[in-house]
Amino acid sequence: MATPRVRPSYTRVDENDPTRTSKTSTGVELRSLHDQKKTDEVKRNTKVTPLTFQLTSLPLQGPAALLAIILLTGAAVGVLLASRGSPIERWRVQNVQIQPQVWLSVLSTIMDGLAMFAVAKAAEMTYWCAAARGATLRKMYYLYESHFILGALKNLFHFRGDGLAVVSVLCFVSALRGPLFQRASTVDGNTLRHTDGKQELKVAQLIPPNFLFQGSVGNPLLFDGAYNAYVERKPINITYSEKECGDKCEGRVKGYGFEIKCSDVSYIPWDNSPDSALRKTYQGPDTSIGTAVPIFNSSADLSVEAEVPDEQQRWFRITNLFKPESGCGGNLSIHKCALHHAVVEYGVVLSNGFLSLSENWQDDSVLFQTPMWSFPTASTPDLAETWSPTAHWASWFNIEFNEEIDIYTGDTEGGPFSGSNMRYLLAKRFIHGDINNVSCSTTFEDPTQFVLNRLREIAFRTAVAAANVTDPVILFGNSELVQEGLSRALNWTQNVELIGQRRIVAYTVSIPYLACAIACSLLAVVAIVPLYWKARSEILVLRSFNPLDVAHVFGAPLLQDVREKDMESYVRKYQGLRRVRYSSKESDNGEEVGVVRILPEDRGTAAVAE
Repeated sequence: MATPRVRPSYTRVDENDPTRTSKTSTGVELRSLHDQKKTDEVKRNTKVTPLTFQLTSLPLQGPAALLAIILLTGAAVGVLLASRGSPIERWRVQNVQIQPQVWLSVLSTIMDGLAMFAVAKAAEMTYWCAAARGATLRKMYYLYESHFILGALKNLFHFRGDGLAVVSVLCFVSALRGPLFQRASTVDGNTLRHTDGKQELKVAQLIPPNFLFQGSVGNPLLFDGAYNAYVERKPINITYSEKECGDKCEGRVKGYGFEIKCSDVSYIPWDNSPDSALRKTYQGPDTSIGTAVPIFNSSADLSVEAEVPDEQQRWFRITNLFKPESGCGGNLSIHKCALHHAVVEYGVVLSNGFLSLSENWQDDSVLFQTPMWSFPTASTPDLAETWSPTAHWASWFNIEFNEEIDIYTGDTEGGPFSGSNMRYLLAKRFIHGDINNVSCSTTFEDPTQFVLNRLREIAFRTAVAAANVTDPVILFGNSELVQEGLSRALNWTQNVELIGQRRIVAYTVSIPYLACAIACSLLAVVAIVPLYWKARSEILVLRSFNPLDVAHVFGAPLLQDVREKDMESYVRKYQGLRRVRYSSKESDNGEEVGVVRILPEDRGTAAVAE
């Protein structure tokens, strides 16, 4: 089937009188490859500008652009992965903060430009290869329209799309890489970063006796201050570097405390007789009334191990009696623990300028027992007989926790209460029932764990407060005791290894958005590669889509005198200085058509090509 011949015509116009025209024809035509009619006549009367191409190697600009897109996609992924978990203040160049989204925007813009360049080169190659193989003018027109997005969408909408139209649409979709890459990078204000390092913490490992004695009579700089903070449940203030620790860090610090040895829970029979061991041991004389039986009692007393003759090696003991079962009769439970002065390794937590202990005393490690640090007997003979640090802690425990709850076993409910703590806060905490209406149905839980944790807490508060007293005379009592005391306070400042975490405002990466961004970015590569692959064996000396190049190849009358191999070489010469003007004129059928008029420099004739 023959392709219709196209015979462009042009009109010669006198510059002085544009109305004087003459119709002529160049005879330039694009012929069907099978149309051999009137060949000799065409050769004699027609000047043809043939599409003479020669085979050459595949142009590298397009594939290089696709390779650059792949590499820049990897760079964008690298930026996101590098920003993951990093604080926002880290992303600076000199003193200018440049966020990862800026780098992603720059990379995406470059990739968009490379994709446009690659698809333009692929379109040129597809267009001229189709022309070299032979194609209809309609196909050539639609191919050209398909290399930009609006023309491609129009062709697809009218079902006349081709591979180039699909590629153009896919390359347009690939521009979503930019928003997707930026959406993949988000800011998290609660990112946790692990920290570690060493901190200098001041915690006393021995407590000077003056700190306890003078503090017990109301000196707020000594034990009284630590006790007030304990009663008011204030956090423990301690100096440390939050930069090294972070928002929260944990470690272990050596300090003054107690070695605690607890026996298993034992039992004593319910006995309301006047000479019962239960009432004699766990009932005060003032509450030994009638048939009243103790059902709750917490107390502390001093004890000396028989095998240790040195009075400095004193223990003190706490005892808790409680009624675990409902009803009158049966057994009551007894839990006893003995405590000795010791250097203890505490588990501590530092946060917001405060220090707190781990939850239970069982978390601590006892390093070694220490002797009781008492006043020198020679300087304080009367005080040494009546007061000691061990007696201090036993007395403190009784003031804080000594309570006794009794019940009558007859028809009368309730009973006498007694103890040092008349508010009965400990009994109220562990009672099952009404503290104002105790009876045989009233039961209690074991308070031992609670009271030991509180005793451990006040000992640690005391150690921190003692280590932070700056005046040695106030700390040790007088100048004579300072020399003895300083030698025991050398190791109060400790380098403690801490492991913690810090909440920072950091970048995170959304994996789903990142995957979509990578897919969109590589979509252009996947779409364009087949065009290069299809034309790999028939790559030609290509022309551009410049209108002058196209007009030259198709033999436009305006460019009949071009003898160079490309238009760039031609327009760089003198002929490239010729002026042209685009205007409209009325065609033979009365319609307006666009024409390009060559304006000669001298008086003469200009050529107008329709």
